[in-house]
Amino acid sequence: MRWVIGDIHGMFAALETLIDALSKLDPQARFYFVGDYVNRGPESKRVIEYLITLKNAKFCRGNHDDVFDLIVNDHWLGGEEDAYEPLAACVWFLRHGLAETILSYGIHSDDLDYHRYHPSNTLIDLVRASVPNTHKKFLSDLQMQIDDDDALIMHAFWPPEEPNDRAHIKRRLSDAETRHRVVWERFRPQQITMEKPWTRPMFFGHTPVSNYPASMRNDENRPVVSSMITLLDTALVLGLEGRMTAVCIEDGRTVMVDRALKVIC
Repeated sequence: MRWVIGDIHGMFAALETLIDALSKLDPQARFYFVGDYVNRGPESKRVIEYLITLKNAKFCRGNHDDVFDLIVNDHWLGGEEDAYEPLAACVWFLRHGLAETILSYGIHSDDLDYHRYHPSNTLIDLVRASVPNTHKKFLSDLQMQIDDDDALIMHAFWPPEEPNDRAHIKRRLSDAETRHRVVWERFRPQQITMEKPWTRPMFFGHTPVSNYPASMRNDENRPVVSSMITLLDTALVLGLEGRMTAVCIEDGRTVMVDRALKVIC
């Protein structure tokens, strides 16, 4: 079975617990990740180190990963052309969880505090020196989508009025503005429920499901499922009610892990 796994954001213990639970439930499990492996949570380095070891896994690029890729590799796919350079992106994202990521790579908190208020390219040099080449390659290799014949996974968004066949996607993703939307934009409720010209179901993370009406998630912190679409960022990193979620493409089963590392099926 193929299991789509929502945003991780440096929450290593929950990730490990979820993968262990899925592997026991389904020894032939394949893991598809929607992106956002880093930032906000405390163990981004351990998360990437673990993901690199996984067999039968595919990975999408999230917006947080895209920014981190820009900082450590001077490379990004979902950014608007010439919108940011590495230092500006670094200073910006220190307010959105990058500080926790930098600390997880062993940079001293005193150095981080100094460079937060005295930004210079020395900060970029420190970060790049702390990130192993294997992690840099993991980030630079991340793609915009996982594309199967019968399912499609992206991080944040695909225009619900557009088709999702391979030819159309390839054409649209050649455009920087479309790539930016794919990793940054959020669905409005009416876009989720509308009929779509999609020939394959799509799976997304990025937007916490709590942003949507309770009626769309059965009054719980569960994935939002509607016409050809599943949203599965149940926002473990954002609060005590958060969970990390996996959804099975083949049969729709859901497996979640909460803050106490309890597995919920």
